[in-house]
Order: sequence, then structure tokens, then C-alpha cells
Amino acid sequence: MIDGVTAEVIGTLAADKGVPLLELADERATLEQAYLDLTSDDTPFAASTTSTRQEARP
Repeated sequence: MIDGVTAEVIGTLAADKGVPLLELADERATLEQAYLDLTSDDTPFAASTTSTRQEARP
């Protein structure tokens, strides 16, 4: 991944150097992805990894 450069620029540079590229695309983050990235460390309601499961008895 390369930040700050478009696929068109990279494709042109690769073609000039004789490097074949099979797929090249610009990726743009959605507002939802930006939010998830910003809040990934905040998990106040995350499930605990340890289980203290008790079975109900009749």
C-alpha cells in the first residue's frame, strides 16, 4: 500500500519501468471505516474473554 499517490501515477511509473501490474486501484476509506479506526481502542462494552458460565438448575 502506498499513501498519497494515485493508482494512475503508480501505474504510469510502473509501465515506464517495464513492470507489469495485474491490478491496481485507489482505495478510499468510508466514514464508517474512519470511525471504526478511530474508536478501535475504545471498547467499554466488549465481552470478556474469560467465562464464568453457570448452568441454571431446575
